[in-house]
Order: sequence, then structure tokens, then C-alpha cells
Amino acid sequence: MGFLFAVIRKKVPYDPTPKEDEKSAGWSIDFPNIAVILLSAFAIIYGLAYDWNPYSIGMAGFALLNCLIMLFTITAGRQQSLRSFKNGHLRVQLVMKHVGIFKLHFWRLRRRIYSELRIAALPLLAVTIGITLYTLQQEWNKGPGTMDTPGRQDIFLTGIFSPGARQGITPADTVAAFRKRHRQQLDIVSLYLPWGDRRECDLPVGTLDSIYKQGSLPMITWEPWQTLFDGPKRPATAEKEKKIFQRIVQGNYDGFLDKFCKELKTLTRPLFLRFAHEADNPSYPWSPTGENTALEFTAAWRYVHDYFSNRNVFNVIWVWNPWKATAVDDYFPGTAYVDWIGVTILNYGRKNPDSTWYTMHELYDPFHSKAVFRSGSAGDDRRNGFPGF
Repeated sequence: MGFLFAVIRKKVPYDPTPKEDEKSAGWSIDFPNIAVILLSAFAIIYGLAYDWNPYSIGMAGFALLNCLIMLFTITAGRQQSLRSFKNGHLRVQLVMKHVGIFKLHFWRLRRRIYSELRIAALPLLAVTIGITLYTLQQEWNKGPGTMDTPGRQDIFLTGIFSPGARQGITPADTVAAFRKRHRQQLDIVSLYLPWGDRRECDLPVGTLDSIYKQGSLPMITWEPWQTLFDGPKRPATAEKEKKIFQRIVQGNYDGFLDKFCKELKTLTRPLFLRFAHEADNPSYPWSPTGENTALEFTAAWRYVHDYFSNRNVFNVIWVWNPWKATAVDDYFPGTAYVDWIGVTILNYGRKNPDSTWYTMHELYDPFHSKAVFRSGSAGDDRRNGFPGF
């Protein structure tokens, strides 16, 4: 209030605080406290209605505590009015009598606890120091290289892919509406982004920022289409969408990769990158349909990965995603080039060649039987052998 009066160049009105025997203060002196209570209450309601998570609940608790402090301050300033109200109502007097007895017992309990703590403070300190020294001694006796490591943990992450008007891009408002409707945090928001030098191929920085602000991580499925390039590197009509991996290794798309690397570095935050997904799926031109081989795919994957590393782009989480389990051994780029493994589990049902619906186990077990899904190694690492597989 003082700052506001200073801005408008007006003298701050003096409203003296009443003494014990004087009448209660006017409501004008309580206006700032009342305003704080109303704003805090609005923040609590809006915050919990928008996003129900542990952080929001904790902040709402702090705001509620602030409301209680302000309410106590207002109440303390109106003691005279409260006394008058109590004297005029017998039931209120009886209630306040019991409150007074409770306060007396509480005060005595508090004093007793404080007295006991003062007596026990030194022994408790000695015990705490002893336990700390014993724990440090046990860790020291283990020696180097014997530190306990956590075991395997099962982690479940939720995600969403719900493209809007812009094909392949999940709008931020769609994500926010889903979270609010289902009260569910979404860990991963999936986006599809094609290669090319057209506008729809640019990194959607605004959308990514909105995803980060909602506490999620984006997963970009990076599709290496060739016909979306309008420059001289665009393949001829007869060669469109063919031999993409060979052209990548030859450096034909280094300019595009360099531009994309610079865009990723400006994010300064991590994102999942699912490059050339389902390279064995004949529906895509980066599969054998486009005259590409498994060796060319792994060479191109490593080329792109190294291209990013050489330009210090380390905020990318590389996601490798085969289509069928039969392609795992030939298409895996190597453990040094893959961070996450994705599996396509689509139940095509009647659209399958045999028009059959399959169970989750029937779809996933062929992948799980592969060494890379069981031990984290495959590809060239097969030369080391996998006992039991």
C-alpha cells in the first residue's frame, strides 16, 4: 500500500493501532490482509482446478497457511469486538471457557516437552553423532567399487498422440484439456516431424515450449522424407523417396542436419528423437520398398548420431523402433547409438493377412525373446555371445 501511495504521490494515511482498552481498529487497516486472503484463496482454487499434482497441493498448503496467518492477524486486531460479542452470548462464553481450559493444558504440555527436550538434548546429540560415525565407518570398510547400486525398477510413463489441424503435431491445448479432464499427468507427448525445407518441417519450438511447461517431454518421430525438399538436393522424380540412407551417408543432407542440430541446441532441454521408425515396414519409403537395406539403415543411423555428437548436441534421447521382431538382429545400430527401444504393438485384427486378432503376449513375446530386449545388447555385440538365448 505504501508503494501504491508513493506512485500516485499521495500521503500515506495514518490509522493508529488501537491499544488494549481502546475500541477496535477500523476495517481500513485490515484491507491489505483481507486482500491477501482473497488472492490466496483464488490461487488455491485455480491451481488445484487446473492441475492436481503433489507440487500444486503443496503450494496450495502454503497459500492456506498464509490465509490462516492473515486471518489470525485480523482477529487479533478485533479483540474488543470479540469480547463484546462473547459477553452478549452465553453459549459463546461456555465454549470459550472450554477453549481456555484446553489452552491451559496445551501450555502445560508444551512446557513439559520443552523441559524434557532440554534434559535429553545432549544425550540425543551424542547418539546422533555415534550413529553417523558408525555409518561412515561401515561405508569406508566396504572399500572402493563396492557401493550399493539400486536394482531394476519398473517405470510406467504415460503419453499421448492426438494430432490437430497441423498433421502430426499434438496441440498443447489438447494435452492441457486431457490432463484437466482425467487428472492425469502425461510424461511424453508424441509429435511427427518430416524431413524437408518447407515450413511444416521446421522444429515447432512454440509447441515444444508448451509441452515442457506442462511437465512433459516431447517425442519427435523424425521421418526422412525426401520429396519435401525444394532445393537442388531434391531427388529426381524417378528416384523420389529411394535410397535415402545411402544419400545421408554421402552427405547430401548435411545442410539440413546442421540446421536441425542448431535448432535442437537452442532448446537446452531433453527430447526423445525416434529417427526413421519401423525401417522394416514396407509402408515407408525408408524401408526395403525404397531400395534400402538393413546395413544402409544402421550406417545412416550411426552417421546421424555421430553428426549430432560432433556438434555437441547431447540433449537428444535416441529411440530405435523396429516394426517386426524379425528385423531386430539386422537393424539394431548398436548399444552406443541407442538410448531407448520402442516396440510397435498394433493389433490390426481383420486387416491382418489371416484376419486374426492377437493377444498382447502373442505380439510382444517375439520381441522379448531377442537378446537386445533381454540384456541390452545386440547387433555387432552378438559376437560376444549370449548364454541362455
